[in-house]
Parts: sequence; C-alpha cells; structure tokens
Amino acid sequence: MVFGEFKKRRLFKKAIDCRDQGNYQEALVLLDDVIEMDPYYAKALSLKGSIFKKFGKYGESIVCYDKALELDSTLWEVWYNRGNALIDLDKNDQALSCYNKALELNPNFSRAWYNKGNALRKLGKYNEAIDCFDKAVELNNKFENALYNKAITLMDLKKYEEALECYNCVLELNPENSSAWNNMGSIYGTLNKNKKALNCFNKALEINPNETKSWYGKGAVFIQLKEHEKALKYLNKSLKVDPNFEPAKEIKEKLAKDEFN
Repeated sequence: MVFGEFKKRRLFKKAIDCRDQGNYQEALVLLDDVIEMDPYYAKALSLKGSIFKKFGKYGESIVCYDKALELDSTLWEVWYNRGNALIDLDKNDQALSCYNKALELNPNFSRAWYNKGNALRKLGKYNEAIDCFDKAVELNNKFENALYNKAITLMDLKKYEEALECYNCVLELNPENSSAWNNMGSIYGTLNKNKKALNCFNKALEINPNETKSWYGKGAVFIQLKEHEKALKYLNKSLKVDPNFEPAKEIKEKLAKDEFN
C-alpha cells in the first residue's frame, strides 16, 4: 500500500514535469496510469483537464474538471480552470458561475476576478466587468492585462478620456505594449486629435512594424486630413501585412469611388 502511494506520487510528479516541458502526450499517458491506480485522485484529474484544454479539447477538459470537483468541490483552481474552458466554448454565463464559485473559495485570486470581468464584458455587462478588473488590479497593481481590458471596456462605453488614462497606466507598466499605443491612437482619431493619433500609431509601429491596425489607423487619419495619397499608402501597408484585413479593403474601395471628397 505504501509502495503504491509512493509510485502514484512519483508518476504524478513526472507528469507535472512533462507538462512543464511541453511533453503533453507523455504527461497524459502518465496521468492515465495514475488515475488507473487511484480513480479518486482529484489533482490528477484536474491536471489532465488542463492538458486537454491546451489541445483545444474543451469538452474533454470539462469532463475531467467535473470528476475532480465531484471528489473535492473546494478546489478553487479547478472551478477557475473549468470557467476558462467554458469561456473558450463561448458559454459565458456558465463560466461566470464557475468564477463566482472560485472566488467564494478564494476571494483574493486576482486572475479569477480578471476572467470574471472578461466573461461579463462578453455578456455586455460592461460596468460590472470594470468593477472586476478594478478588483483584479487592487489585488495585483502590476496586472497589465486587467488594466488593458478595463481600457477596452471603457472604449465599449465610449468613455474615451477614462480609457486613455487606463492605457497610460498600462504603458507605465509596459511601454512596449504596441496594442495599447494603437488603441490610444484610435481614440485620438475618434476625438479628431489627429496629431496625437499619428504619434501613437507611429509609436506602435516602432515597437511592432506588423501592427496591421496601426497602418490602417494612419490611413484613416490621413483620410480625415484629406491627404488621400498618404492614406492609400498606409492602407496598402496594412494590407501587405494582412491581405484579408476588411476595414482597409473597404476604405480603399471608398477612396477609389471618391466617397471621401
């Protein structure tokens, strides 16, 4: 009995090592051995679920999490991971319930607050989402993604000045966040602050020359400035990076028809 327990734990540790090294198939084989030895080993079922999720097998992942929770419903990490799998399946209401359960068990789990915010945003509950992002940042003041997604949600609400403040906080943490620079450029463009918009798009492109939306954003600004040749130049750069970028294709068609004159 003691030997069996030792072997089970040794195999489980080896499965964790394989997971950490990216050897997922080998990890699954080891976990199957562990679960065969002990079908009631909740942690092994949970780890198996997380590996299935990496393969995009969300249904199989949830089955494993459910089995683990039948054995121990206090595993907050499993509730959290189950919520993540449900979000990937676009089952946001069910995901929300899982995050709530995880937070009942561990109210200080910043990532659960963050992903609860993401689920609420997908459900169109923007103000509630912002409250969750704020809670995540309160627990971890360097939580860049929570600040970033709060800014996006503020953009959804057309609260542009607040969104700009939030993006500035993101950039204090990570000045190389090209998406934040790009989104600030989009806000300034919406507010007809074209010089600031161009500065932001240029900064984004310094960091990432393949930032399709920034090339497009520059094109849109030059359309507002009635400089159509420059606009076309940057729209073409956008399409060079991503030939299927529909907004750039649509504006090019309008330019060709002189719809901006």
